[in-house]
Amino acid sequence: MCVGQVAKPHLLVALIAVALVFILVIYRWHVPVILAGVALLLLGSIYGGEAPLKLRSLCPTNGDVEGVITAVENREESAAQYRVKVEDCVVLLTTARFPEYHTGNQVRIVGTLQPVEDIPEPYTSYAQYLSRQGIAATARYVEVERISNNVSLLESIKVRMQRQIGTVLYEPEAGVVQAMLLGERGGISDALTEQFRRSGISHIIAISGLHISLIAAMLLLVSLRLPLSRPLRFLGILVVLWIYVVLVGAPPSAVRAGMFWSVTLIALTSHSLVSLPTVLLVSLAGIVTVHPVIVQEAGFQLSVAAVMGIGVALMLVRSWYDKIAHANTLYASVISVLIVSVGAQLTTWPLVSYYFEQVPIFGLIANVLTVPLVPIFLAVGIVTLLISFIFLPIGYVGSGILHGMWLWVDLVSGTVAHLPFSVISLRLSWQMVVIYYLLLISSIICIMRWRGRSLREVWQ
Repeated sequence: MCVGQVAKPHLLVALIAVALVFILVIYRWHVPVILAGVALLLLGSIYGGEAPLKLRSLCPTNGDVEGVITAVENREESAAQYRVKVEDCVVLLTTARFPEYHTGNQVRIVGTLQPVEDIPEPYTSYAQYLSRQGIAATARYVEVERISNNVSLLESIKVRMQRQIGTVLYEPEAGVVQAMLLGERGGISDALTEQFRRSGISHIIAISGLHISLIAAMLLLVSLRLPLSRPLRFLGILVVLWIYVVLVGAPPSAVRAGMFWSVTLIALTSHSLVSLPTVLLVSLAGIVTVHPVIVQEAGFQLSVAAVMGIGVALMLVRSWYDKIAHANTLYASVISVLIVSVGAQLTTWPLVSYYFEQVPIFGLIANVLTVPLVPIFLAVGIVTLLISFIFLPIGYVGSGILHGMWLWVDLVSGTVAHLPFSVISLRLSWQMVVIYYLLLISSIICIMRWRGRSLREVWQ
């Protein structure tokens, strides 16, 4: 990933907000709440996208420094990154994969810390990226000494779950479940990561809105079995859901999905009927208002683009799909997967090209053949993990089921990844990205008019 690129596509978010204001005025929708949401989204996007970055840090640069690990940024096959609070600054520590360190550990760093403002060309944009994350300095492969083994409560729970997954599951399923459920990708080999990237299904091993929605649905099903009032039931779901979001590191896609479910459950508690576009708008407005610079994050932009693409695709084919669903349920299920994949691909590939400079050509095929298994795979993984804490032998049954599903995912992704021209190098400028989305929005409006669909009908 070209992390150092300046995230100009955030202008798209502001553009969408302006378009919504225009639609509301033209169609005379007197909805103050929606107008307020659009205004917050617009102002937050502009502020977050253009917010000046404070690069100057107060970090010490030489000698021995002590700090506390506040977050595990990333774990890969051969390296790991940690966020360390040192005096009045935050340091991004890159070190070997082992030994492992955990949130709450106190460590001593012996070596040179490089302030982000001293990062040379052509990596100044990377320095801006780090600054947006609140990181003031970096330390790469310096000597690290663990002073204390203090571990936060959530981190201890996460480590315990990782160990249990490693006990009940075999590799590579164990590494995949750890990535999908806990956001820990250290158990996935570099070769498998590359295979998923080339086949266009890297998103299935990342914490996404799909994962959060599945967790929320499972919590809802469990809560319905308990003698709880509706407000108490929904409050419990929200508390557990946000604890989980924090547990996995609060990636942008998880935060977006958490806000989405929060707005939805609050609306249900108050017996309010709200449409999907309204829920999405309020969720985004809330996130952008609280944390404006998130609009510059690639993960946030890809998450929002995917959700909007899926929603629009399902909306455009709703009447046709309903006819198929009544005639043949199995065929309709296959078609729905295809529609979702096409919608997500159409709205995310320009951003993938902009940030990663590569586009998987056969990603649509791989997604159609593997994505339907993701909810089942994750659900079986969760149930297997929970049961293994109670009676380990039963957990091995779930391990066998996961292994069978994994063989299919590995077969599809491996085959697609090794096809000729499976990935092409393509770098779109941010201007081209904005032009593409303008053309896409115009095409959607033309299709809606051709089919006699009104914007009011879609929104409601």
